[in-house]
Amino acid sequence: MLDITDVKVLGALTDAPLSSVEAIAKQAGMSPSGLLKRVRHLVESGFLNSQFVRAQVSHPAVGLETVLVLAESKPSSWESVEDACDAHPYTQFRIRCMGIVNGFLLIFAIPHNTKPLLLEFLEALKGNGAITKYSIHSPVSEWGHSETHFHLFDPTNGTWNCDWKEWDSKIDGASSHLGLGGGSILNRLDEIDIRILRGFSVDARQEKKGLAEKLGIRDYELSRRLRFLEENHAFRYHSLAHETGVLGVVMTVVLRCKANLELTGKVVNAAGDFPFQGSIYPLDDGFLILANMPSSQVTNMVGTMLRRCESVDLMWGDYNSSMKYFFDNDPSNFSNSGWNVERSYVVSAPLNGLQSQLQVKA
Repeated sequence: MLDITDVKVLGALTDAPLSSVEAIAKQAGMSPSGLLKRVRHLVESGFLNSQFVRAQVSHPAVGLETVLVLAESKPSSWESVEDACDAHPYTQFRIRCMGIVNGFLLIFAIPHNTKPLLLEFLEALKGNGAITKYSIHSPVSEWGHSETHFHLFDPTNGTWNCDWKEWDSKIDGASSHLGLGGGSILNRLDEIDIRILRGFSVDARQEKKGLAEKLGIRDYELSRRLRFLEENHAFRYHSLAHETGVLGVVMTVVLRCKANLELTGKVVNAAGDFPFQGSIYPLDDGFLILANMPSSQVTNMVGTMLRRCESVDLMWGDYNSSMKYFFDNDPSNFSNSGWNVERSYVVSAPLNGLQSQLQVKA
């Protein structure tokens, strides 16, 4: 079980994930050596991943489009769907869902203007019986994100002290305008830039000298490229990779909320004040919330949305079966000519073996 010092360390890491050890230690009210000892303990105990800070790459900046898919599927086909998505080079996340949709929430980051190829992939899954039906949802702007507010956790009794009225008021005070986002810099990127982005999506606190050696470039060249990527907003935010169950954050909740554009903008812009780690995707008729949170807090969060939205569809996600992929999960999908969009690569190859798997299970 965590103590109050652990909670302070986690809060300081969340507030300034890329800061120096000295700065984070000061924020946590302890010495640098004490901080390192605590972080090592959190890693060894399994609460923090050994690579515990990860960068989220801006999809529009690198010429990718985010697409959410809600797919109905029978339990006998779940593993087949997962295998196909694991083999798809542009899958970003998948999770089994139960509720208004019994099947999956799938998130893809596909090269621009290749949605027809994703439709072919999904239609093939449907044709083979792996999924029975699906709906596609394209975010109208980049999504909002929140990190866990560790200061709300009381380690003495293992409870969360969340004031949902406070988040409700943050929504009221938020801007209703959705951000336009930056432009694509894809034509100014090469394979090394993509490998840099992937490297920091795996471990954002890794030593730059070590990464430069892996890439076969000099330190100053890495610094130059990294400065260019940062100035052009290729990194959106940094996330703390932690085990949710230790703090009782054992529920993955998916809410499909129908709302007008004004409310959608307010909720997305208030995302940073949401008390738990999650993402809010703005859609053309509302928004979708994907969050890891304690079951004791779900009713309050759903109630907040029900009071504001036209309708709210609730799904439970199976956290243990979920899979989050690093940016550019297949290093072979990018060359100096851009992203690989050959039909054989993004449709045929991921489906290899699917039919035989379904026949065996039948």
